[in-house]
Amino acid sequence: MKLNFFTLFAVYSMILSSCNQASKLEAYRVEKRQQDSISLAEQEKSLDYYQSQLEKLTPHIDSMLALFKYEKNELYQDKGLYYLPSQSSSRNAQRSYLQAVVRDDGFVIIKCFYYGSHAVRHPYITLRAQDVELVLRGETHSFEAEGWHQITTIDDSTATHALRFIDAYSQERIQVHYANETQSGTIFYLSDSDKKDLLLSYQLHTMMFDIKELEKRIRTTSLQIEKYQKRLQKK
Repeated sequence: MKLNFFTLFAVYSMILSSCNQASKLEAYRVEKRQQDSISLAEQEKSLDYYQSQLEKLTPHIDSMLALFKYEKNELYQDKGLYYLPSQSSSRNAQRSYLQAVVRDDGFVIIKCFYYGSHAVRHPYITLRAQDVELVLRGETHSFEAEGWHQITTIDDSTATHALRFIDAYSQERIQVHYANETQSGTIFYLSDSDKKDLLLSYQLHTMMFDIKELEKRIRTTSLQIEKYQKRLQKK
C-alpha cells in the first residue's frame, strides 16, 4: 500500500507534536523540581530561624517564671494562674490596688481590688495618665469584712489594653478611678512597686504568646518541609 504525501506529512506532524509535548512536559517537570527545591531551602531556613529564636526565649521565660507562683484548683479551674507573691490578695487585704495574673495559656487577667469604708458597686474603672484615659469594664464581686471590699475582674483583650496603657505611661502618675452609681467614686494611684509588678506580668504574657507563635510556626514549617521532601523524592 502506497502512502501519499499528505498522509506522510500528517504522520510526521503527529510524531513531531508528540515529541514537542513530551519535551514541554519534561521541561515543566524540571522547572517544578527546581521550584520545589528552592521552596524547600527557604522553609528549612525559616525553620532554623524559628528554632533559634525559641532557644533564645526559653531560658528567659524560665527565669521569668521563677519569679511567679503557680496555682490551679483541679476541681473548678481549667487553666492555672501565675501571679507574683507581692500581688497576692492575702498580702494586700486592706488596700486598693491592681493585680495581674497570667493563665498558663498566656492570656492575662486584671483584678481591681477596692477596700474602703463604703460600698462601690460599679463595674467601670478608669485609668488616667496626663490627659489620656482608658475605661475598663468587668465583673464585680462585693463583700463586707472589716470594711468594704470589691473585686472587679477584667479579662480578654481589655486586660491586655490595660497593661499596654500602664506600660506606655509607666513613668507618669497613673490614677485609678473606681466609680459608684453617683459617679463620685474613689480614686487611688498606682505605686511604683505595683507598676513594676504589673509590667512583669505583662512581659510574661507577651513572652508566652511569642513562644506560642514560634511553636505554631515551627509546626507549620515542618509540615511544609515534609511536603516538599516527599515531592522531590517522587521525581
